[in-house]
Amino acid sequence: CTSCSFVDCSGGEFYGIDVVCSNVQDGSNFNTCQDTQLQATGVFQLYNDNYGVCFTEEDACNRDKEEMPDMYSCDCVNQEDRITLQCQHSCSEVCNQQDPGTSCADESIVQTYASYVKDSSARTVTYSGQRKEVVVLEETDCATNSFGCRRCRAQVDDTVCSSCTMHPCNDGSFKAKVQCENVNPNLKEIDFCQSNAADTGMFEYFVNDYGCVTPAEKACYESRRELLSKDTHLDCSCNPQKDDTYSMSCSTTCGDICHQSICFRESISQEFLQDGTPEPLTRTVQYTHGLRHTLTFTENQENESCELAVDGVQCNECRLESCDSRKVPMIDCTNIDSNAETASCEEGTSTDGFLMRLTMDKFDQCQDKTAKNDKCEAAVSVDMQSISDPSSMNKALVSYSASTVLIDFDESTSCMEGRSDSPGLWYTFLGTGEGVSASVCEADFSAQISVYTSSGSCDSLDCASGTTTGNDCSVEFHGKANQKYMLKVHGRDLQEVGNFNLVLNSFDYTAQRCSLEKEAFESIQGKQYSCECDGNEDGHSLLCENDCVLCNTEESICGKEQMNLLFNKGNVVKHTESFHYLYGSRDNKALIVERDICPEPERDADCQETCFASMDGIPCRECQIISCDGGGGTTGMQISCVNVDESLANYTNTCDLNVAVNNFGESSTATARTTAANAGMAHLFYQDDLSLCVPKNASLLCLHEKSVKMMENDQYECNCEQDPYSSNHESLTCADLGCLQCGRGFCGFPTVEMQFASNGDMINSASGFFMMEGQPSPHTKTMEEVAIEMQSRECLESLNPADVCAALQQEVLEAHSEQTECACHEALDGGYNLDCSMLPSCEYCDESGSICARPVQFGQSINPFGYIRSNGGDTRHAFQYTKGRDELIVVDQIHGGGCTVTINGQSCSSCEQTHCNKDSFFPQDAILAASSSSTTRSSRNVTTFFPDVWEDVLINLSIDCSNVIENATFECGREIGIDGDDMFDGMDEDDIDDYGYGIFTIFQYSHMEFMCIDNETLVPTEGWSNTTMSTDAPYADSETNDNSGATDHSTKTGTSLLLLIVLLSLL
Repeated sequence: CTSCSFVDCSGGEFYGIDVVCSNVQDGSNFNTCQDTQLQATGVFQLYNDNYGVCFTEEDACNRDKEEMPDMYSCDCVNQEDRITLQCQHSCSEVCNQQDPGTSCADESIVQTYASYVKDSSARTVTYSGQRKEVVVLEETDCATNSFGCRRCRAQVDDTVCSSCTMHPCNDGSFKAKVQCENVNPNLKEIDFCQSNAADTGMFEYFVNDYGCVTPAEKACYESRRELLSKDTHLDCSCNPQKDDTYSMSCSTTCGDICHQSICFRESISQEFLQDGTPEPLTRTVQYTHGLRHTLTFTENQENESCELAVDGVQCNECRLESCDSRKVPMIDCTNIDSNAETASCEEGTSTDGFLMRLTMDKFDQCQDKTAKNDKCEAAVSVDMQSISDPSSMNKALVSYSASTVLIDFDESTSCMEGRSDSPGLWYTFLGTGEGVSASVCEADFSAQISVYTSSGSCDSLDCASGTTTGNDCSVEFHGKANQKYMLKVHGRDLQEVGNFNLVLNSFDYTAQRCSLEKEAFESIQGKQYSCECDGNEDGHSLLCENDCVLCNTEESICGKEQMNLLFNKGNVVKHTESFHYLYGSRDNKALIVERDICPEPERDADCQETCFASMDGIPCRECQIISCDGGGGTTGMQISCVNVDESLANYTNTCDLNVAVNNFGESSTATARTTAANAGMAHLFYQDDLSLCVPKNASLLCLHEKSVKMMENDQYECNCEQDPYSSNHESLTCADLGCLQCGRGFCGFPTVEMQFASNGDMINSASGFFMMEGQPSPHTKTMEEVAIEMQSRECLESLNPADVCAALQQEVLEAHSEQTECACHEALDGGYNLDCSMLPSCEYCDESGSICARPVQFGQSINPFGYIRSNGGDTRHAFQYTKGRDELIVVDQIHGGGCTVTINGQSCSSCEQTHCNKDSFFPQDAILAASSSSTTRSSRNVTTFFPDVWEDVLINLSIDCSNVIENATFECGREIGIDGDDMFDGMDEDDIDDYGYGIFTIFQYSHMEFMCIDNETLVPTEGWSNTTMSTDAPYADSETNDNSGATDHSTKTGTSLLLLIVLLSLL
């Protein structure tokens, strides 16, 4: 040492030693002057007081346990009187951090001690995944190693490596250097000091970055490794999510993946749950060349299921099957394309159609499809016809990926607002008559589109469409048939260049075309057109009407105009113009001109345009298409309607109005069209200058609708009148005189009823019923209820009531000529009454013959339409009792619902026609037994008649004759007793015979059965048992309105005239 000397420590109280030995080791000093603790450093620090503690193996083990990284779970264990530290990796999975999907391992550590010093350490690594080895690395310290400090031994499975030495690393630590060629020739030397070294083989755990991974992370990387092993053109990444799940996303690493002429770009996504369970994998394939579809394919390997959508349309079926050690989808997309189906492994490797990417593994070429089309003359040609072909599944889109970077400056002017100095790429195509959609929204710069029409060269370009200076990145326009278009993709200025994806799409332009026409019509001055587009998959139509009424300056002649355009695939194929005169000298005249127009793709073909004109529903003599400019393409119509109205000019030529159908749909023609529209059809035919647009009002609109309705149906009789509830409103009622409808007790015509507000708006429209004859049964039924009931009824034919009455009279007289006299009488309302009298030779009696009566007079009423009234009409029924009683009863029924009853000439208190519940009894007026059906009781040799013809004639009566005979009342086919109950309820036949008979016995039927008998022999009279009174006779109250069989008596002339007079007078 440099020095060693005694020193005075404290003013001579005691001496100490001061040693300086820095020449042996830096900082090694020793001084004993301090009374509490020696001041020693370096090699002398063992003299300090804190080295006076004795530490054991257990203390050393606990020390190292605390110092172990958190990833280990350790315990100190006493084995055979030796303390060992045993540690296990606490993570469920320890994997290569650079690629957790390749290899994972399970590590255990065992350390032994000699007193307070670590004696040896053994690390055992058991691999899983791609590697399967078990590697053990033992390190020995100096404490018990008689062969020298820091020795190691490496072992792979059961084989000890040829060499293992410990050597210092740059950071001062000691690590192993292993030679293991005896296990693997490639493992010549692995230096554990070099982290993340390549080619470390089974020793990568000790060298590379292994760490804890979650089940979701491991599953994600395993799926990634599998995908990358199959497709080298993919780039995949696994990304942690907030809920400890992982998501994988993949995309192609080059421009396009191709096989021959078919190319695509692809993206893949998949989610992994916390426990590592994979969700179904979704693969999105966008064909960029050769095919034009986007596929969305989702597969679930767990249950061998899958789903496929083509351009957003779900296929019928998809499942996975094993084919040569790989899963191949078996797909049925015949709902999209009849040939798109794979049902076997052989078909599953097909190279045809849009299923190619999913069923074959031959896409191995990575190509740059960027076209060098930076000049108009080098434009890339696009076949829009194949996109527009409805039989082709290539209709979806054409996609071109390109870049404007490093392209020369282009001096062409853009079609967007302002001028563009940006370089651009060019494309060209021919229009097909359908719509064209162009989009550059997938771009890394502000890409714009300019569309030009060309007559053939790049020197004659006219702007047709383009994006705006805003944020627009797409444009839609009508691609006229056979028109050449040039499309340029560019930026806003010279500095704006970049990569873009141009998507061209063909679509049905009908809706947009209709909207353009709507805008053009509504912009015409002086017409106030209001237009609506209405369309479905079969086409669109545009209907335009005036919001005002067109009148001459004196407002003495007014009318309303209507335009109707029919579209097909964006082309106008029919143009109809009509004009209805509302009032004035041409009241209710209607002019209609229809023109069938050749669709634009067929203009130059053999398509022949036609037209048709009519006035007041009568076809005009001539309508033909003519040239307005000597064959230059502008056409018009030449029309002659002198066969309808001699006051018209012989020919009307629409060329004078400059109506050029070729220009329909172009916004620039709105001004040109104004001239034609201002004159209109009315000017063409009658030279009426209807240039005044009068605001709509209730009166004008009512007249207009009246004209329209009467044009729709020549049987309509319509009338406009002031609404009784509002002086500013008008009401329109149109009765259909061609549709007679009858219900129980009434007949009339269905009506259409409208109400118009003061501003001309229709505020109500409903169906109604115009009652011409009778009244509904029951009488409390409202007209609304009648209208609803009649909506389900069929129309009847009006018959001649005189003929019907005569037919009934003839049939009765032919069957009962010896017993009956009948006559027909015309009623005041135009109907007829049949009045019959029974001769004295025939009486009606009950079965026992205890009571008899003779019909003195009976009959039936026919309404003005030739149908029998169910409520009796103007008829008289008189009965004379001849046995059992002696009264004479007379019942007079009056058309409209009234009735009177007399007994022996004395008037009864009351008589009313009512409506009875027929379900409570079997309808039978015994005394009027002439019927269309009969039932014979053979045991009694008596024929009982169940009438249909005379149903309800006497049943639906409520009579009170108690002022003549005590308690004499009758209601709904029953005689009523003293207490108001049916006098025969609860009695058997013997009781009824003992009780006797009431005055209305001859009316009621529930307990009595009458028959016509010879008044001498009491035997049924010949002829009456089979008599029918006009089985074919029509009835107004028939539920089916069946008038079959009555047509022989029909005539419309007199009745229709009468009805019209009555109706008009009522209106």
